[in-house]
Amino acid sequence: FHATWAGPYLTDVYGLAPAVMGNLLMLISFGRMLGNLTQGWIADRIIRSRVASTTLGLGIFAASWIPLALWPDRLSVASLAALYGGGFGFACVSLLLLFPILRSKFSGQVAGTASGIVNLLSILGIAATQQLFGALINRYPPAGGHYPPAAYQLMFRVGLGMAVAGWLITVSAMRLPGGQKEN
Repeated sequence: FHATWAGPYLTDVYGLAPAVMGNLLMLISFGRMLGNLTQGWIADRIIRSRVASTTLGLGIFAASWIPLALWPDRLSVASLAALYGGGFGFACVSLLLLFPILRSKFSGQVAGTASGIVNLLSILGIAATQQLFGALINRYPPAGGHYPPAAYQLMFRVGLGMAVAGWLITVSAMRLPGGQKEN
């Protein structure tokens, strides 16, 4: 959604000027940069658990889809800015904490293989999701060169389902045998 469909959504549904749309899209990048710089520190020093920080961040990311799925054409620019910068930017990068978590759960080559699998699946998932979202949006004919809000609402509902499923899978995968706690 972020790279391929976020801009057309803002143009089609809200009719935003290119500069306003660009500024909102830039908030995703700024949120991710800030998240990349601070997520490890927040996990280690404030939350004191990489597992809890990851599940919290991915939960916020999943929750960020809810307003878009329910009210795709009724959000203020300030609400969109908070969703783009916070949920889709800052919170989304908590997924990167999976790599040190994998290193702490597995040793040597197994940790490297697990990290490679997570990385590969992330890349393939992003590519496939963009195609899926395009197919969903194309189920609605454009009117006047713009897709209707219902097209994006369908996309957001599927995105919400995928984000919740990803969060649930991550939460269940983070559990250690015997109920042990891990940082």
